[in-house]
Amino acid sequence: MEKEQAYLKSGLKELNELMTALLYRQDKTDAKLEALAMDVHNIHGEIASLKQGLHKLEKKVDSHYQQLNEQLNNIKLLDVDFAVHKTTENEREIYKMKSRLF
Repeated sequence: MEKEQAYLKSGLKELNELMTALLYRQDKTDAKLEALAMDVHNIHGEIASLKQGLHKLEKKVDSHYQQLNEQLNNIKLLDVDFAVHKTTENEREIYKMKSRLF
């Protein structure tokens, strides 16, 4: 009977040590999981911030694109107006020269 008790105590001690080791590892796993959850939370915040920054940049780019487009259209109109004005001026000069010659 004493052998059985010693055997049971030995088994109980071994079981206790295993449980202690398992609980310790579980605590470590919980800590790592909590750290990962914090990292994911931080990354989520950074992504949200990056999206806001990107949205602001897109608005600026769109605004600059519209301004450049308007300026380009204005330049095109000015070029056409200048060409028409010069053509008219040259036609007058040609008419005057022809009138003098003939």
